[in-house]
Amino acid sequence: MGLSEKDIEAVALMHIDPSGSTALEMARRSAAFRFFRDKIRLFLEFDQESVLLERDGGAAENDGGIAGVLIYTRDERAFNRFAGPPSIRFISRALKTILGYYGFDFAKYARAAASALGFAGGGGIAESAFPAGRYGKIWVLIVAEKARGRGVAGRLLERCAAEAAGRGVEALIVTVKTDNAPAIRVYERAGFEKIGECSESSGRSLVMLKRLQDAENAEK
Repeated sequence: MGLSEKDIEAVALMHIDPSGSTALEMARRSAAFRFFRDKIRLFLEFDQESVLLERDGGAAENDGGIAGVLIYTRDERAFNRFAGPPSIRFISRALKTILGYYGFDFAKYARAAASALGFAGGGGIAESAFPAGRYGKIWVLIVAEKARGRGVAGRLLERCAAEAAGRGVEALIVTVKTDNAPAIRVYERAGFEKIGECSESSGRSLVMLKRLQDAENAEK
């Protein structure tokens, strides 16, 4: 089931302010908010089941009661073909960037595009490190500040692994900044292992992989 526009905006707001203290009307005027809102819509266009939410009435009012969000692709190679050049989706995002709809940090968006199209500066990660079959990628994992320490991230990762395996995904990969020790520990507890490093718009990142043992139960 797809997300409502209210949910999409709440998730975009979590990207720029996990504390939930920013008013939605103010966030809508932000270039970063527009960028993340379009990014979420892109994932949903590719796969309506790509966004997983955990709701919590105790979370901040502005975030629509969302305690945590995880966004993943069920087939990373297919997603790159869907969203990358020469697709109209890629051209549309490029034009919006050039026109300043997402702000004017062009170097950052160029690095983001490069990393999305094959781990630019991948630190020597061999293609053989990835499964030959279908693998997915976790793009986003955010927990609202007021909901942290309650196991939300772990539950979202467990749900993602179970759903991905049930859809025939052989493994999940994720990139996380090399200096983000808390996030690295979360992924390690969830069964992810480090397989290399890559360059992303935010800096040097680890590439981590989790093989899914139940992929043989994939949908036919």
